[in-house]
Amino acid sequence: MRYAKLLKQREEDEQWGLVRLLFAPIVGALYLVVLAFKLVFWLVGQIFSWIGTEIYFLKVRGIIAQFGSVLNLRKSQLVVVDQYGVNVVDWEREKVNFIKRFLYPYPPKVTLQRLSRLIDKYLKDLADESVILPLVETAQDYEKFCTDQLTNAGWRTARTKASGDQGIDIVATKDGVSAVFQCKWYSQPVGNKAVQEVLAGKLFQEADLAIVLSNARYTPSARHLANRTGVHLLHHSQIEEFTARLAEEIRPDPATRI
Repeated sequence: MRYAKLLKQREEDEQWGLVRLLFAPIVGALYLVVLAFKLVFWLVGQIFSWIGTEIYFLKVRGIIAQFGSVLNLRKSQLVVVDQYGVNVVDWEREKVNFIKRFLYPYPPKVTLQRLSRLIDKYLKDLADESVILPLVETAQDYEKFCTDQLTNAGWRTARTKASGDQGIDIVATKDGVSAVFQCKWYSQPVGNKAVQEVLAGKLFQEADLAIVLSNARYTPSARHLANRTGVHLLHHSQIEEFTARLAEEIRPDPATRI
């Protein structure tokens, strides 16, 4: 009786062994299929993620290009050389504010640092590195810097004396056009007083143009007054552009030549 039970148990074990032998490859194949599907889904997800990131960066490059001149100007205003070297702290803060305002939200794999480097790369291709000022410690240093920039742009320049200049720092001429310049090396926005002073200097010197040059931005009030009075408010990095635009305005029209 015991032998019969053992024999029966052996037969059942052999049957299950045969079943396992038959189904093991099927189960293994199904497992491989599941793994293959997981791999395919992962690859598809990676491809879509890559495509989404590339589309995002195309959009980002367009936005940076759209605001390129503004970013370049802000970099010129905020990147300065001090006693410790090139100071970029304010510029880094400006980039973060720009990214949060115009480039957010960004894909998971895109970092703030990567976007910041993209802005710097664009501006490196766009901007003239000379917009980074040399070491400026006094107003006189900045006046000399602006004088050199004007001279390089083709102006004949003369710096005025400290007294009796009616608020004018530089008198310059180019192509028959005379201009008076006031130079403002500020850590804060330039206000109305600079506009009023350079306008008085223009009247005193009987000049054609009145221009304020600064490393800083201008207050809305100063811009409004300048628009009403014809005073030009420039960042020093805009000297060459302004000079070229002025040359175009005063160039004789070929149609009027005899």
